[in-house]
Amino acid sequence: MKYAKLIIVFLLITLNLFANNDTINVLIDLNQVDSLGLKVNVYPPTDLKGNVTYKFPKSIPGIYEYLHNHNTMIRLHQNDKKISCIDNSFLIQCDSFSYSAKSSVNIYTGVSAEDTYYFKDSIYILNWHYLLGFFNNETDIPFKIKIIKNDRLFGSSSLDKLTLNDTIDIYTASNYKDLVHSPLLYCIPDTASFQIGGSNFHVSCAGDDTLLNAQEIKNLLTVPLKELLKHSDYKHDDYTFLYFSKYAINAPGLRALEHPNSTLVCYHSTLLDNNILIGSSIHEYIHAIYAPLRIRSEIINDFNFINPTCDEFLWFYEGVTEYLSIKTLLDSKFFSNEDFINEIKLSDEYSKDFNFSTTSQNTYSKKGQKLYDNFYTTGSLFALQLDLEIIRKSDGKKNLFDIMNELQNKYSSEQPFNSTTFLDELSIVTGIDKSFLKTSTEKKIKIDFTKLVNDIGYSYATVKYDTMVYSYSPKKTHNIVNFKKNKLEIGFFGSILNKELKARKVIISEINGEPINWFNRDFVTTPTSDNELKLLVSFGDKEQIITSKPSLISRVRKKTVWTKNENYNTDLLKLFWNE
Repeated sequence: MKYAKLIIVFLLITLNLFANNDTINVLIDLNQVDSLGLKVNVYPPTDLKGNVTYKFPKSIPGIYEYLHNHNTMIRLHQNDKKISCIDNSFLIQCDSFSYSAKSSVNIYTGVSAEDTYYFKDSIYILNWHYLLGFFNNETDIPFKIKIIKNDRLFGSSSLDKLTLNDTIDIYTASNYKDLVHSPLLYCIPDTASFQIGGSNFHVSCAGDDTLLNAQEIKNLLTVPLKELLKHSDYKHDDYTFLYFSKYAINAPGLRALEHPNSTLVCYHSTLLDNNILIGSSIHEYIHAIYAPLRIRSEIINDFNFINPTCDEFLWFYEGVTEYLSIKTLLDSKFFSNEDFINEIKLSDEYSKDFNFSTTSQNTYSKKGQKLYDNFYTTGSLFALQLDLEIIRKSDGKKNLFDIMNELQNKYSSEQPFNSTTFLDELSIVTGIDKSFLKTSTEKKIKIDFTKLVNDIGYSYATVKYDTMVYSYSPKKTHNIVNFKKNKLEIGFFGSILNKELKARKVIISEINGEPINWFNRDFVTTPTSDNELKLLVSFGDKEQIITSKPSLISRVRKKTVWTKNENYNTDLLKLFWNE
């Protein structure tokens, strides 16, 4: 009897999949991938009539830049006729239609967290803003998506999911914003789940250059997440960490993107260490419980997919988040004190003095994009200033985490803050003078790094020292990413090799019979012994295999020496250092 009921329910669901009048229904067969991309079939709501525009977004929440032009990625046909894309929009008759959506991956930068990517029968990253649009500027219409797949693949997403059988999944989203905030990863499953307090977490991993598996990532995430959630009243019914790795010949990198109930982390090369991977994961989760996914202005809350704008608070969304992620790793003992200070010093080295407010409001401009990374670097230094000031003003009763939790309890996606009065409120809850907040965010102010470090109980000095190292003694070395031959090469100028071969420039493409990659390149750039190497080199019009070994030479190095000062042992700083 139970079996018969299940069959009836299955048939009803299948028959009614495309029956809703007010729903955009979608059919995607992951087996239908070819040189044109992934085949997408769209069935508009039946209450739409006549000619309509089918639009793709120019940007999405969280990236603060424009997306690739959909004109280069979407080939849309209706009634056997190709429809042209004008300004990310297609003018169509309100009837079912289909199109092919190309992968958005840029070969020069590798797979990013906002990309779509397909590797047939193996891995699919579905970021919906590159796959699905909306009708007539209406982004509140719900979606129902039927996915046909290989029976070996498992889909991970924060979307509501109904699995009909081994090859069919159905996902639903209440509106377009919820949809684009829910990337979907299909892969041969490598998953893990765990619970902290009242929150449930899931990990899913895929890729061919995998740094860690799901169980290892779970183990690394657990301790800092426990520490972070001590400062948060918000609970996730389900939150999913999605990880994708892809070997790439360009420089090792990582890009992650936050969503309310998931984050997607895309990285290439296992040269990235645990600190980078876990630190980025914690950063994205802080976005989900604090800003901007819960604490945000009306401008960010009412995101405009066609004409995106930003408020003046990117320093709050990204700078405070970056600082809190580093502080979480410190408080959970994932970082030592010196690890923490070195991260802050790195922020200072890549920091520029700029106007937080004006640059944030103009972040979509070319100048805004050039300065965007400074919201993480300069912004995190400013957040450290705020944390210290909050601790001092409250006599150690509060810190920046406590302030964020207060704001978290007051604001949400249903209740954004007022951008015109936010500094007033921040002044009240932190106890910090509004004039300081206003001056620091609306004028170009230099943050004194030496004073900042002194305020957290440390002094430092840069020390030079002599050391003996093995080297080919190049005056100049540079990586050559040869996309035509899909390989990495190393260019040497003024080295031992240049002198041996009497060549101004020597290019190395193989070491001991293996192509140069990010794992073996150090044998020639920073050798640790005088072992003889067999190198495939080219110079001028010649290419030949040579054997050579580095020389032992004297080099002057620099290092930063950190020393605790008299401030370190004060009661307030003991609270800061969690001692």
